[in-house]
Amino acid sequence: MSPTPNQVLSVAFVVATVFVVQFTPAGAAPASVQLTVDPAQFAGISAPVTAGASSPIDSCRTIAEEGRYHLVADLVSHTYTCLDVEADSVVLDGRGHALTVAESTRAYGAALGMPTPDQFGEAVVVTGGRSNVTIANLSFEGFDSGIRATGGADLSVVNVTGTNAVTGVVIDGVSRVRVMSTTILDSAGDGLVVQNATDVTIDAVTVDASWMAGIVVNGSDRVSIQATTVSRNHGDGLFVTDSTDVVTVGLVASDNAVGILVIAADGTTVTASTLDRNSIAGIAVLRADGVIVADSTISNTVGDPGAVGVERTAGLLTVDARNTTLRDVRVFGNHDWTIVGLDSASIVVERVIAGSTVVSFTATGVSIELHFLVDRPCSASTVASVSTEIERQATAGDGVAPEVTVTCVR
Repeated sequence: MSPTPNQVLSVAFVVATVFVVQFTPAGAAPASVQLTVDPAQFAGISAPVTAGASSPIDSCRTIAEEGRYHLVADLVSHTYTCLDVEADSVVLDGRGHALTVAESTRAYGAALGMPTPDQFGEAVVVTGGRSNVTIANLSFEGFDSGIRATGGADLSVVNVTGTNAVTGVVIDGVSRVRVMSTTILDSAGDGLVVQNATDVTIDAVTVDASWMAGIVVNGSDRVSIQATTVSRNHGDGLFVTDSTDVVTVGLVASDNAVGILVIAADGTTVTASTLDRNSIAGIAVLRADGVIVADSTISNTVGDPGAVGVERTAGLLTVDARNTTLRDVRVFGNHDWTIVGLDSASIVVERVIAGSTVVSFTATGVSIELHFLVDRPCSASTVASVSTEIERQATAGDGVAPEVTVTCVR
């Protein structure tokens, strides 16, 4: 079955409306985090970051002076913020301890209308544009935000586990950020939010079962996401919007609404990634220029119209996109369409293996280089049928025949 423009627009509409709301996490406006750290220091949950003298912390408090600090016990917060970092050059080593919210505080949060009774306050905040802050080797449960930082530079979040916060980690307006070896579970909003930030590395992070998006990158530049897993999020796994030079390597996005959603984020690159069992699309690109998907697999898009309110779903969906490139990509097992391009220009598909579904475009300047299509060896007749189908759909949509080049690679 070939998609009609109305059908594809219905997919795009749901993608946009379901996921644009993720720009603003639940609760107060996000803040940012700053950390600087050598990853070799963090080999495990008890990895020390206290090469020099370290001050013990045994209760929630403000850290007002630079230096090294370590937790000596689990902390229970009776106030809005448990640990407030108000100094530069701070290393906070949790040494495997946990931060939680007191029952009385949870009841207060519930009275104020927090999403669930155990989500109130913040576990760790970094305020006032601080620089050179490291938060490592701790866990948090509950809270409005697990870790929240605003402004400043050189922030590291390493070996942190967060559960059941509204937003797990929020980084806002920070430059030179590293979030590494961190797990965020069961957030009531988004798992990890990076906004208005520059030079960010997200490495070996797992975000699972957020009610909204797993990871949000909004208004940020030069963001690297590597060896990271986003799964079972009710929104998209990775949501990139209004950002530039976002590079993803080795991302696994499974069982989300959309595996990767890119809106107005030019130059986004996805390589060596796996997008599997997502509901609406493996990858959706809206109003973006120069998006590249390479050496990746897009498979088994579930296609559950009853759940997501759309008529058809796709492995790859582009809407009003320019210069989209798929190179060395395997697209298979998707419930409805394999690749859909609507009102998009210069879509290049090189060395793509597509099987079991329909390749569809409404676009100009389409170049396709095929190995196999619909589980058949690439042949002259396959090339002819693909060219005819693309031309027919494009002409039916806007009356303009596209420039189509289809090449068979043996």
